[in-house]
Amino acid sequence: MKFNAAKAYKEIKEQYIHFLLDRACGPFPNRGDDDAWEKRRKYLKEIWKSDNPRQSVFAKPIIEGLFPYPQSDKTVDDLCNDGTLHKNVRDIMPPYLKDGNLYVHQQTALEKSKDKNIIVASGTGSGKTECFMYPMLNDLFKNENSEQLNEAGVRILLIYPTNALVKDQLKRLVNILSKQTCDPKVKVAMYTSQTRTNMPDWEHNLNNPEWEYTGHKNGCYLSSKPELRETPPHILITNYSMLEYAMLRDCDQGLF
Repeated sequence: MKFNAAKAYKEIKEQYIHFLLDRACGPFPNRGDDDAWEKRRKYLKEIWKSDNPRQSVFAKPIIEGLFPYPQSDKTVDDLCNDGTLHKNVRDIMPPYLKDGNLYVHQQTALEKSKDKNIIVASGTGSGKTECFMYPMLNDLFKNENSEQLNEAGVRILLIYPTNALVKDQLKRLVNILSKQTCDPKVKVAMYTSQTRTNMPDWEHNLNNPEWEYTGHKNGCYLSSKPELRETPPHILITNYSMLEYAMLRDCDQGLF
């Protein structure tokens, strides 16, 4: 079903004006005040719905033309066949990427990041996260064999300014890494003030988010400080403050 912008604008406008009328005049008239109540609502509705920008509560909609980002002429399978992309990375990609084509800037990031530091500048919704997420996983799988991956230790450090961004990226990575069928598996953990100090009861605590349980069951997610200190993950997501603590505290020296 296609999105109808004009219809959506009209519906939102009608609903918001109805809400304002209820707040200004009340949803129902007082006893004996039916005519005056109706007139007030009609008067305000005409003003708020008018095309006069000084009276209307809504500005006219602005239409912005967005052109699609150019796609690569190579499929993900082509990138696997020519050695650009590791098979394990392809296997954990979502179907819309696995069975299709990357954007040109995503493929370029994948190719250039093999031996260069890169900066990605692209629009909102253009898949910038994939420009670093899949290249970093690709580099990990290509440069370490099964024996090396089996050794605990942080290889990739992701630093974000806020805990909310850390948690958002953690959820995204866990959902991707939970699809791993290879062994050993790449593991991820977050290290912030919100990281659990004790291992949760996965079998009986029904309050754990589904993505956390799935990541734990798959073996790719370390959810507590004792776990990540005993067997540091391959990927650690943290913030500036906790990174400083991790570098100074004796109990965290084994992370790096």
